[in-house]
Amino acid sequence: MEVSTEARVDMVCEVAAEDPIDHADLPFGEQELRRHVTSSLVERHHTVETTMSHSDLYAMYLLSTARLVLENAVLHARLL
Repeated sequence: MEVSTEARVDMVCEVAAEDPIDHADLPFGEQELRRHVTSSLVERHHTVETTMSHSDLYAMYLLSTARLVLENAVLHARLL
């Protein structure tokens, strides 16, 4: 199932509604950033999905998520 860029951006907005991200004074808009990130991730997925098994792809996403959560926790702790 192919999901449009705008639908992906809307989903990111829904997820962020409960725990908003402080974009502070970044030099670009929140929607622009969401659109860029989601498009980049989909493009990367299409690049690797044909060369990896489903279990390897799943493991890569799990490890990538763990890395991002850890990095986010460290950054959040530093801000406190």
